[in-house]
Amino acid sequence: YSNPTLLMGKANAYYYTGQLNASLGNYLKVKEDFEDRESAITTPVSEDMNHQEIYQTLVAVYNNIGAVYERKKNTTAALKHYWKSIEATRKISIVSEVANSNKDMVFKSRPKGSDPLLDDWLAPTLDSIRELKNVHSNALQ
Repeated sequence: YSNPTLLMGKANAYYYTGQLNASLGNYLKVKEDFEDRESAITTPVSEDMNHQEIYQTLVAVYNNIGAVYERKKNTTAALKHYWKSIEATRKISIVSEVANSNKDMVFKSRPKGSDPLLDDWLAPTLDSIRELKNVHSNALQ
């Protein structure tokens, strides 16, 4: 499967069921794909929907990779990814409360049974709105 929404959903499900290596593998696939897309951007533009999609996905995936590492007791890797998430938000002038919260909680003892927070919002469809518009406009022609 190469659909990033599907991969994120699978990774989230693996995370919530304690299958951390499977979760990490799916997040890393999405991360690689979206970092490639980001590399084509010279200057991020907050109003550009493509840039928003790329950076908001990176914000979520970096945070979620950090959460996996934190659960695996790798604090250094967790913090690195939480900070990458926070840095990605700055590029498009938004704030990631989830990554900030996780970063702040790394060295504090979490309540028993409390895991790091995932940025687990998924698009309601597997296709982006842009792709749906293209399919619709092609069907009208």
